[in-house]
Amino acid sequence: MAWIINAKAAQNLRNYKYVGSDNSLLYKYLLSPFAQYCVDTFVPSWMAPNVITLMGLLIEVFTLCVVMFYCPQFAGDENTPRWIYLLIAASLLTYQTLDNMDGKQARKTGSSSPLGLIFDHGCDAVNAGVGALLSCTLFAIPAADTAAVLLACSLTSVPFYWATWEEYHLHALVLPWVNGPSEGVFGGALCGVLTFFVGPTWWHQTIYGVPLYLVPQLACVFGWIVTIAVQTANVCKHVARGARNKLGAIHPALSDLLPFVYLVYLGCAWLRDNPDLMARCPHLALALLFLLTAEAEIALMVAHCSGTRFTCWRPVLTPLAALWANTGIFKSPPVDPFYALLAYFIAASIYFAFFVSRVVIEVKDALGIHAFSIKPRLPKTKQGAPLEAKAKAD
Repeated sequence: MAWIINAKAAQNLRNYKYVGSDNSLLYKYLLSPFAQYCVDTFVPSWMAPNVITLMGLLIEVFTLCVVMFYCPQFAGDENTPRWIYLLIAASLLTYQTLDNMDGKQARKTGSSSPLGLIFDHGCDAVNAGVGALLSCTLFAIPAADTAAVLLACSLTSVPFYWATWEEYHLHALVLPWVNGPSEGVFGGALCGVLTFFVGPTWWHQTIYGVPLYLVPQLACVFGWIVTIAVQTANVCKHVARGARNKLGAIHPALSDLLPFVYLVYLGCAWLRDNPDLMARCPHLALALLFLLTAEAEIALMVAHCSGTRFTCWRPVLTPLAALWANTGIFKSPPVDPFYALLAYFIAASIYFAFFVSRVVIEVKDALGIHAFSIKPRLPKTKQGAPLEAKAKAD
């Protein structure tokens, strides 16, 4: 039974053609050639591209688990083992390399497909949250400084959602000459090496009263503000082109941003009203928000590849209002905020696992391919038709 991909969507998936480019000079002259070398030298032809993508994500998740053990409140101290920061730097570069390798492996094996694009994007969506949590440790941001933590988290979540939204409407992904997947990740790894040498407390110095850990965050925020402004203008121009009622054409496109705006507004309000949660379990609280964001981003990418309309109302986001109201409206919370968070996180995780599994199963079935192995190609006749098709015709 198809829950997500109907017959029309399946046909659109089979006709889908990817359009995109990365204009980063770092990617062009260093990251891409290195990834190609790794694929040509180390990756066997039988390995599916999605396996490479998944390996990168699992490495990042493992790193996060280690970091959570040593730095449960993000900010380390002089007793924090310095190798933690080298581990973060290494995991960032490893994920970046494997993420660049999967597409090259797909071209090498002739197994490029919309499933690979959706799977890659889904792993990137999850990793955007994992990377944000790692960056909070990287810059030794105290969990008690909720505003700074949320600012750091915005550096991955905001540009990623906007880029997905732009690709959905423009049907192409064009990364600028400076972007997060290339320069952003590489810069984060360099900061990890820096923290290894100077120690986490170095970031707690102030410049004119501003903590040093805020300086790179503020610089990056300026960059993504400019980026999303350009992306918004591009989408509005594209959807309004040729339309009689330009505002009427723009409105549906802008409405696709509502799930993210809703999530950011209520998420920030909820954490503001619950400072104890950030002190007690900052990773869990932020992981919930990133999980909800990833679900919407994956749904947006599925809609893009299948040529269907993105559904703005995401059922999994609805309980967030109740989570906020529990402490934002009632002076005495009816439910303990921690247990409310834990229950929501468990339920959202189960829903997310079901949603992702259905996406993978239904897309691979629609395309007639495997998710984690390369389907053998049928030998062709002299006329170029597969033998199986020729036998059926006979």
